[in-house]
Amino acid sequence: MQKLMMGAFAMMLGVAALHVTAADDDKDGPTWGTDYAAAVAASEKSGKPILIDFTGSDWCPPCMKQHAEVYGNADWKAWAKENVILYIADFPNKKKLDDKLKAQNEELKKKYGPRGFPTVLFVNAKGEELGRWVGYGGQGAGAAAWLEKAKPIVAKAKEATETK
Repeated sequence: MQKLMMGAFAMMLGVAALHVTAADDDKDGPTWGTDYAAAVAASEKSGKPILIDFTGSDWCPPCMKQHAEVYGNADWKAWAKENVILYIADFPNKKKLDDKLKAQNEELKKKYGPRGFPTVLFVNAKGEELGRWVGYGGQGAGAAAWLEKAKPIVAKAKEATETK
């Protein structure tokens, strides 16, 4: 019985990983950046906040579920393309990151101190925190619930940019 349960769990993780890959390879959707300096420059130019997704792409089930259910959603993609600069701070167990990217993500982790995975963090171009939440699932699952939390943060950031 335990082997059957472990096999089912492994299969679920594999399906979730396929969804993450498909969402990341979507040519019509927004692009997740891995160069934080470029994200800051894009934020400065556009006035859009940076959404940093602290994730464990190959070991964290809630992270994989968020990627599949939220970041793969058409409404979320349209919203993200218009409203935020995307940066993924990945902390995988199996997938190898190059040393520069790994160091950059560790620096962001040290600076912002996510207390769990996934952590969704919004910052402005100066690196000032605008809002965050930790975790995914339960009553707050799905793209609509995710957007309900994000929209007020982004609206407040936009308002601050426009009043300057």
